[in-house]
Amino acid sequence: MVRKVEIESIQPSVLYLNQKDVGQWLMIGVSEDELVKEPFPAIIVDQQIILIDDHPRAFLAAQTGNRYIQIAIHKEIENAHEYGEMAKKCRENGVNELTDLTKQILSPEDYQRRRQNEIPAFFSGS
Repeated sequence: MVRKVEIESIQPSVLYLNQKDVGQWLMIGVSEDELVKEPFPAIIVDQQIILIDDHPRAFLAAQTGNRYIQIAIHKEIENAHEYGEMAKKCRENGVNELTDLTKQILSPEDYQRRRQNEIPAFFSGS
């Protein structure tokens, strides 16, 4: 199901962004409209909309002043509990909305190291 929501109502499920991923979107020179053309994947856990992928594009959409975006709600997702836990960890660390990731953009090496330490189950396949 696709629906339009306020971008500020979306809870990220990552504590960091990869500088390379953000940079790739900037390098291709997409417009504000192109950033939000495709719906963003999300789940709803405890009445909270949680972004589950495409954080760099969503971050840039928020940075460029988009107030609303389309989300595609995934009702059945294998790792829903883990995404809920990551969203909780984000809130505990002050990442409550996409614009909070502004100071969380890391080099690819730092990003990979921190992500592996944050969510080892995703990287180990268990």
